[in-house]
Amino acid sequence: MEVWATEMAHPFHVHGASFRILSLDGDPRQPHLAGQKDTVLINKWAEVLVSFEQMADPAKPFSFHCHILEHEERRNDGQYVTT
Repeated sequence: MEVWATEMAHPFHVHGASFRILSLDGDPRQPHLAGQKDTVLINKWAEVLVSFEQMADPAKPFSFHCHILEHEERRNDGQYVTT
């Protein structure tokens, strides 16, 4: 999955899953970013490998969002399901 940021950095967070950062802004991941994460600070874009730890169906979807409230108001959030 690729996640993009515009205008300023975004602390991107995902519920119900964790991910490994593959690259940030086109650069390989730095050693301190190794391991499973649920939040990443994105300056331009990130490539992440998502691991789903549990199922989410349409009746109870999980969410993803930026941790800056003004960005959530701009629809920098959403829901997803796994099957």
